[in-house]
Amino acid sequence: MINGYPLDDSYKDKISYLPRINYLDDLMSVNNYIKFFNDFYEDFDYSLCIKLLKRFNIDGKKKIYKLSYSDQRKIMLFLVISRKAKLYIIDHPFIDIDKKDKNELLDLIFKTIGNKNVIILSDNIKEVQKYVNSIILFDSNKVILSSNLDSLTKDEWELINKIEEVKNVSKINQIWFCWD
Repeated sequence: MINGYPLDDSYKDKISYLPRINYLDDLMSVNNYIKFFNDFYEDFDYSLCIKLLKRFNIDGKKKIYKLSYSDQRKIMLFLVISRKAKLYIIDHPFIDIDKKDKNELLDLIFKTIGNKNVIILSDNIKEVQKYVNSIILFDSNKVILSSNLDSLTKDEWELINKIEEVKNVSKINQIWFCWD
């Protein structure tokens, strides 16, 4: 539910969502996906998506199965940020992304989406800290911290750093970062 209303097809034009899982069909080409999104979403910016592919040297003619998993994640991200949605929900955008590309992709997300509403789910505050203004920290589906980054206390930062240190041991913690 959003604003007390159930989700229906009218929200597809308002929300652009990148899931954590790879939903790409191995037998489709990158260009087929771009065409599909272009046909399905009125707010899809076809030329932006093509420009992003070129920037990262991804051949649109290739079938998905011929691409690295890192390139497949990039394609999913490009499809999401090539929309002009009111809300972007980006779930762990850097799973299996080459380390050298992470910072460039973060800059790209921020520049492309601009000052729209974004929720980015991540286990790593250091990756996104300079781009976000709010944090919501979950533990076992309970909110244990919700704050503007600028107003975090020393104890709250210590909690976040402690979670960062143990995140490889326990995956129960979820951090949502927001910017608008």
